[in-house]
Amino acid sequence: MHYKMVGMMNQHLSISLDKNNVSSTNNSAIFGEILEGNFSSPQFDYLINLGSNRLSDTKSIKTYNESNLAAQINNFKELEEITDDVIFLEKKPIKIKTKLVDALEKRHSTRQYSNIIKMDINELSTLLLYSYGVAKRKENYFGVEVTTRYHGSGGGLYPVDVYLLINNVTGINPGIYKYQPISHSLKPVSDDFDIEKLYPYGNFDLENYAFCALYEYDVNRNYVKYGELSLMVTFIEAGLMAQNLDLVAESMGFSTCQAAGYNKKYADKILGIDGIKSGRKDICKT
Repeated sequence: MHYKMVGMMNQHLSISLDKNNVSSTNNSAIFGEILEGNFSSPQFDYLINLGSNRLSDTKSIKTYNESNLAAQINNFKELEEITDDVIFLEKKPIKIKTKLVDALEKRHSTRQYSNIIKMDINELSTLLLYSYGVAKRKENYFGVEVTTRYHGSGGGLYPVDVYLLINNVTGINPGIYKYQPISHSLKPVSDDFDIEKLYPYGNFDLENYAFCALYEYDVNRNYVKYGELSLMVTFIEAGLMAQNLDLVAESMGFSTCQAAGYNKKYADKILGIDGIKSGRKDICKT
């Protein structure tokens, strides 16, 4: 009854009892029951079916590729962004002198941050550009010129949006902003959020952080093409985005921490999304 107090239970997850193992409720016993097929596990069910592919999925992937549909969608991406009353960021990035190998060697997760050295808006601009933004390189797919980004995406559909909870960045008022990669801008969403409600556990420095980034996955963007493979390719994409953030931040002298534990219902509320067709994989804080 005191799990919550000692940090052993995430109160924002669904808690269920194992009815097949009443007398010995420990993970070793439950693991044996799962392997014997006596008990169902959502995690194991997901792993077993991760490589499943329906005929309709294969047909959809083939249709997307043959019709060049992804390239056509990419060509009109700018129409998805709102450019009225937004903060346009500097498109010329700050020159980064740190070598990739050095950034890899020094990268580590940090939960305490400094209130002496503050991130400024141009540093944030560079960080967002190389982590999630549009690259200079362009590709031509069957006569359609498309933009590329600094991270990979399954089919170039880019189903992950980034929201920033800015706390301490010089030149930007604290609040929630949506990052728009095509226009390289920040669209204000709200100034009403309580970081302690979002992050009620984890022993993070919730006073001196520069910003938190929430990743929103919009299922609508890639399910029609990939079907049951959609979640798998999105996990890969979110991982690439998170790795970019870690390495670019480290190369610029900032520290980060990736975390999957947060109050998802509260995140849905402050971002104004339903939490069903869209969802958050990670919080990335720098």
